[in-house]
Amino acid sequence: MDYTNIIKVIQERYSKCYANKDFYSKSLKLWLSLYKGEKQSYHTLRVSNGITNPKREMYRLNMAPRIARDWKSATLNEDIDIVVNSTNNKSSVFLQGTKGNGGVLGDNNFTVLLSSVIEKMYALGTSAIAIDLDAVNVDDMGNITATTDSKIRLKQYNAMQIIPISWHNNIIDEVAFVSTINVSGKEYTTLSVHKKENGTYVIYNTILNKDFKEVTLDNVNTAKIVRTNSEKPLFVIFKTNIDNNIDLDSPLGLSVYADAIDSLKGVDTIYDRAIYEIISGQRLVLMNKALLTTDSDGNCIVPQDERQYFMNFLGDDALADISEFVKDFTPNFRTDALDKELQNQLNMLSFKCGLGTQYYRMDKSGNVTATEFLGSRQDFVRNVGIMNKTIVSELKSLFSEILWVGQNLLGKNVNADAKIIVTVKDGLITSDKEEKESDRADVAAGLMSKLDYIMKWQGLTEEQAREKLEQMEEEQGKKEEEKEDVNTTDK
Repeated sequence: MDYTNIIKVIQERYSKCYANKDFYSKSLKLWLSLYKGEKQSYHTLRVSNGITNPKREMYRLNMAPRIARDWKSATLNEDIDIVVNSTNNKSSVFLQGTKGNGGVLGDNNFTVLLSSVIEKMYALGTSAIAIDLDAVNVDDMGNITATTDSKIRLKQYNAMQIIPISWHNNIIDEVAFVSTINVSGKEYTTLSVHKKENGTYVIYNTILNKDFKEVTLDNVNTAKIVRTNSEKPLFVIFKTNIDNNIDLDSPLGLSVYADAIDSLKGVDTIYDRAIYEIISGQRLVLMNKALLTTDSDGNCIVPQDERQYFMNFLGDDALADISEFVKDFTPNFRTDALDKELQNQLNMLSFKCGLGTQYYRMDKSGNVTATEFLGSRQDFVRNVGIMNKTIVSELKSLFSEILWVGQNLLGKNVNADAKIIVTVKDGLITSDKEEKESDRADVAAGLMSKLDYIMKWQGLTEEQAREKLEQMEEEQGKKEEEKEDVNTTDK
């Protein structure tokens, strides 16, 4: 993207925005290139063969995408439990359906969407999800009128598409989302700017041609202005919880491998040496010229050539030992030393990326239990906890915003103020686990009612929770009566 002109357009229209073009064109571009597994300048080598210096491409492991995916799997598993605590159970159904796989999230294939967003957050430092609307009417003033076909659409953006306009304490308040579209063979740049005006958010949509002039396309139906009437933004920004040490004033996050570029290079270098050791260390059979003959064109034919089975040579040398004519050379491989150094480089890489010093193990010796494995990586566990809390916080904001749109823009019978609890299951860290255990202790101590506990953690209305509690108490009473009957019979 041409960030120089894009930033210029945003500044002309909205007076300011994040304007460090180098951060996009250098840092972000490098991280993206590594994530995509593209060849870097250091991947091209020149190796002298004694006569010339031919080029060759380095063999490489491409660890950058692996690191982003490992961080994603460690912090946010696809098995997410969402509890919408509201007096109206329709809020939960609207958000996630009756079985947790429908509603707005199901319509948007949310588990796949979130997986992609989180992985790109780790790779590029920042990503985003924005709430959009399909099949709504927007008048010239930007006022929204819903229809029976209106639906919420979730859009994802990576760091290359996010240009902050205003922020405080690294929280992005206003933003421009940049995309490209191809219409009739021509490429256009689109800007979706979320600005806060008079206390509520307004979205400005603009289409720019190759000269970065605003145009209107007949076959692209986009409202130029949309008044959300929402005090909260209809987007959430996911960022790694790492201070940006490249641009101290930037509100954008840092890639988890931003400080490990040299280690990524080191891993590829040693891996290349290990592979090339095999290629260049092949067995050689050295032959005396007396064993060679030629074909009709004068080309030498060696004994191993399948077309030649008999060799002719004359003179007293015919009586010499064969070892005088054939020498076998088999070089010793340095695989043990190279494997050890590769492990050292992987340890340094995982350490620099916050995964701990022994996250990647190339050997298969010994059995390690899960507890021992985590116990040896307490630094990683702490990092995961920090990252996880940030992600879960943004998810709660997103779900709350979806309910707000459902109630206020689509006219659905949902509660925008419902309390939302997000629990991540089967991951390295379980979000809200401590809070749940604490609530159980409060119930046991009489500091919290069973009714409140059921409402909070099962997302039921007060009436539903009361019915379930009465059912539980009734079943418990039956069990106690059966127990008493057994004791009486025994006597």
